[in-house]
Amino acid sequence: MSTHPDANNALTLFAHCLNKVPDPRSLQGRSHPCSTILAIVILGLLAKVSTPAEIARWSNRHFNKLSKVLRFGKIKDEIRSPWAFRTVVR
Repeated sequence: MSTHPDANNALTLFAHCLNKVPDPRSLQGRSHPCSTILAIVILGLLAKVSTPAEIARWSNRHFNKLSKVLRFGKIKDEIRSPWAFRTVVR
């Protein structure tokens, strides 16, 4: 999958900005980085899915593509629970 150099810069900037957002969750139970959850929520909203359950289903359906484009580091599995999205965006 090749991307345009400007797209790579945009994705890098997007990831950098999301990494600056403080994580509102307690340390216990953090399975996925906050920046990853936020990226999925933002992209899901752009894809017109709006509830945490819909976003979880959408992200799992598109996990392989999302993981390549967003370069998920620590995530090896889909985010199965809508709760992961609720706790970050509440």
